[in-house]
Amino acid sequence: MRDSLEAKLEVAGFLERIINRSTYSQKEIAEMCGFNTPNIITMLKQGSTKVPVEKIPALAKALDIDRVEFFELVMKNYRPKEYEVIVEIFGEPISDAERAIIKLLRQVIPAGQLVNNTNHYRNKIREALEN
Repeated sequence: MRDSLEAKLEVAGFLERIINRSTYSQKEIAEMCGFNTPNIITMLKQGSTKVPVEKIPALAKALDIDRVEFFELVMKNYRPKEYEVIVEIFGEPISDAERAIIKLLRQVIPAGQLVNNTNHYRNKIREALEN
């Protein structure tokens, strides 16, 4: 298991890259997330404070990043044991992008065909992605 500092710095480095590319100022991001002061954004970027779990959806929206992937990053780094339990009970989280792909597959593959031809469709999808 990684040490706490290394985990904090992975999240902080990610946030620093994303915040620096954002079109919003740190003050605007803080306001969008309901933080009382923009200093918290600097503290998140430096890794001197952890991302509050309850702020993950608001931060993801403000930074235009996938909330599920951000949740995974935060939980795996800050609370790995709790994350393992969540995955054990609910399964691997599905990002918004993955959900859109599943929806597309359901539209393209005729109802009932996937169950009867799983390997066929799996191979077709693999071939399409490799080309």
